[in-house]
Amino acid sequence: MNGQPASDGRGDQDGGAVPDSRVLLRRRTVLRAAALAGLTAVAGCLGADGTGGENDGASGSAGGDGDGSDDGGGGDATSEITATSQSDGTTAASGPYGDWLDDANGDTAPVDATGRERVTVDVGAGDGYAFAPAAVEVSNGTTVVWTWTGNGGHHDVLSETGAFHSVLTGEAGHTFEHTVTDPGVYRYYCKPHLSLGMKGAVRVVA
Repeated sequence: MNGQPASDGRGDQDGGAVPDSRVLLRRRTVLRAAALAGLTAVAGCLGADGTGGENDGASGSAGGDGDGSDDGGGGDATSEITATSQSDGTTAASGPYGDWLDDANGDTAPVDATGRERVTVDVGAGDGYAFAPAAVEVSNGTTVVWTWTGNGGHHDVLSETGAFHSVLTGEAGHTFEHTVTDPGVYRYYCKPHLSLGMKGAVRVVA
């Protein structure tokens, strides 16, 4: 009515002028570029993390395999254990005598009598209930002579395998002899006094 163009109402309601179309286009372009830049940055971060993760995984896997191999190698390795042989002459209970003289009465240290034709063993030694020497080492063909001391009552000399057996006597000076011809250990005892540890052994070496 007053000759001015009619308004669409948006400018009046917003309280400002209607934006030019070129301004809107620039805003859209800027927003679109910002959005693309943001997506590119996110993708880059994800790619870096993924690569890093793969690298970490590879490193971790390699490290794990390395550790596993090292541990496995340690587990498979056999420790070298050197067995120390007990020398003859330590105690009669060791080496070829086994545990035969563990509870024997008297001195059980082996006596080396190799090279002799005859060897004497006292019967009724010490407190009267022992052989002396209790353990003796002789050569093949040696004759062992057991001699009674007269102490401890009546004694005899009985081989564990029955290879030899003396009479039972308490007579001082009585002798009994046996020649050993086969290499090995001859275990013997006094039958009446076995419970008292009256035991002995003759070892025949080649």
